[in-house]
Amino acid sequence: MSNLPFHVKGWCPGAKRPMESGDGFVLRIKPKMGVLNREQARTIGNIARDYGVAQIDITNKANVQIRGVRENDIAKVSQLLADKYLLDESTVLESRRNIVVNPMLLLSGLRSKADLIYTQLVNALDDYDHLITTPAKFSYLIDDYENPLLEKVGADIRFEIFPQSENTKVWLSFSGNRITATRVKCLDLDGAVALAIAASTGFFDSGLERHQFKDWMIEYIDNAHLWLAAKAQQVNEKNVSCVNISRNLNEHYKLLAHTNKFTYVSRRFGEFSATQWQEVVDTMARVELDELIVTPHRLLILPRSLDKSTIDNFQKQNASSTMDLNIYACPGKPSCQSAHGTTRVLFDYIEVECGALMDGTVNVHISGCQKGCAHPGRSELTILVEPEGFRLGFGKSARGVNSELLSKSELTLALNKLRDQYTHNQLLYKDAAEFMDALVPQEKNVPA
Repeated sequence: MSNLPFHVKGWCPGAKRPMESGDGFVLRIKPKMGVLNREQARTIGNIARDYGVAQIDITNKANVQIRGVRENDIAKVSQLLADKYLLDESTVLESRRNIVVNPMLLLSGLRSKADLIYTQLVNALDDYDHLITTPAKFSYLIDDYENPLLEKVGADIRFEIFPQSENTKVWLSFSGNRITATRVKCLDLDGAVALAIAASTGFFDSGLERHQFKDWMIEYIDNAHLWLAAKAQQVNEKNVSCVNISRNLNEHYKLLAHTNKFTYVSRRFGEFSATQWQEVVDTMARVELDELIVTPHRLLILPRSLDKSTIDNFQKQNASSTMDLNIYACPGKPSCQSAHGTTRVLFDYIEVECGALMDGTVNVHISGCQKGCAHPGRSELTILVEPEGFRLGFGKSARGVNSELLSKSELTLALNKLRDQYTHNQLLYKDAAEFMDALVPQEKNVPA
């Protein structure tokens, strides 16, 4: 374990409540339903170019982050965002409105149902004064029950829409990803939203910590009378259908783009320069598109198939590998004051040293500190940067990595050993992620 005391510094930044970092202030914009119109997207690019460090990051909650804004420019930037309806009415609503939407819902006939859930949820979050104590990272998620894309995206409360129902009906789940969440079958939209808000407020009023939410919910569910009024019943989690999404998100999005006729643009770590962002906006104008979808997998979707030359140009600019959507890294030093060292520049080195392990299925997280902002959950391979070296974790979050401190040369040896072990036994595993999973004890009590 690190000998350094660990304290979370700062808060989750917003557009109304920016946070100072190593390169200036960070503003995080939360597009409603994950959608930006063309003028909103253009404004974000212009702000990054004129008032920031010409960098735009897509986060794993489908937010858009502008870095490096000077303090004396914040008021001007806020007005530019407000003019394009990119600001919430209050900092309270902004902090509560942590809602991730499956982008495929927006390209299907289920969009109106997703919009109903989103709107009712936002209205409830805005109306309930006693939700003011909502933890900053408490989040909600809206997915497709039959074709979930956000299986492994964690959320405190999950809504999953039934595609075939005449009225809007959803599964309601609490605390975790799709596999680990505590599940309840809700019969209608109003009941689902009401139940979600009731559960949230009851938990917040209890004064417990966020990590205790799941255990609290299990006890809450056992009080059957609370569920009868909401027309809900507890179900056996084993009966829940779980679609096996490819671990290689790059390949999965290629298939989705072909079948759903859209074009996606990705950059490693979700990091776009202002120039790259502007090219996306200019392409939207050229083909008369007025909608850009921001996804929690840190890529942008243009809801139309574009010509091959345009797609080739996007891909040419993106120095990509098969790992792009499975690699996570915070900005590190000098951008972040909490970071102990550089992060993103390490990936090329890691990709070389790991060799065959980097097949696009292994989640790799490089974190500059134990907060693990880029990927709060577990990863098959986590590298924690410390002031005097590195720590290596398997199946751990950044906060859970407790291995011995390694020098750069020792880290290289450890990665090479891992690579060689996989190479020699590759035929025994479906992919590298399955090999990495085999290295991790599966007991429930293993620390994250």
